[in-house]
Amino acid sequence: MVSMPRRIKTVQLLLAALALHVPGDVVECGTNAGGTAALQVSVLLRFSRSRLFFGADSFQGLPAPTAYDAIANPTAKAAWRRGTYSVSRGRFNHTLNSVNVHVPSRIRVLEGFFADTLPAAPIGEIAFLRLDGDLYASTMDALNALYEKVSIGGFIYVDDYAGAGCRRAITEFRSARGIATPLVKIDEDPSRGLIDNFEAVWWQKER
Repeated sequence: MVSMPRRIKTVQLLLAALALHVPGDVVECGTNAGGTAALQVSVLLRFSRSRLFFGADSFQGLPAPTAYDAIANPTAKAAWRRGTYSVSRGRFNHTLNSVNVHVPSRIRVLEGFFADTLPAAPIGEIAFLRLDGDLYASTMDALNALYEKVSIGGFIYVDDYAGAGCRRAITEFRSARGIATPLVKIDEDPSRGLIDNFEAVWWQKER
């Protein structure tokens, strides 16, 4: 489900965090079947001796959308409802096993909805935070629980910025925290019909 430009940017940002020696581990909120998790773990296994990968997912699909997630696109509206995008933890493990990166000593799985798992998760500093929760509440829950743990110089990637709820959460959170660092767009193929011709954004934490 993740386009090539977004996969490439995920790897580039993680590599940048490592090259800049940004302290901390890697956290992905919304792992689904583990495709981008496998990419990130592959990078860590090759270029880091000790950093951990934390993957958070309900493995029950999305929580119920709120009014903030209202969108005009009928296809997307049908897709974003409670329980969609549900995959089993077994399928996540299978994906990592299929590319030989399922290394338990380097991977921590946080199973459950973000509001329940992230506030008390044993996560210290974060070098790269990848958000893929689709909805307003999921995005806000992840930011509220984890943003303060992102190290200065670390990167925050938001996969679902095209969605009304996710975009609102990012806008509100950044405004409340006084975050003025520009959002960088990840351009997509115009034929996909995405909002503003992009679907994901990222920024680097400056303070």
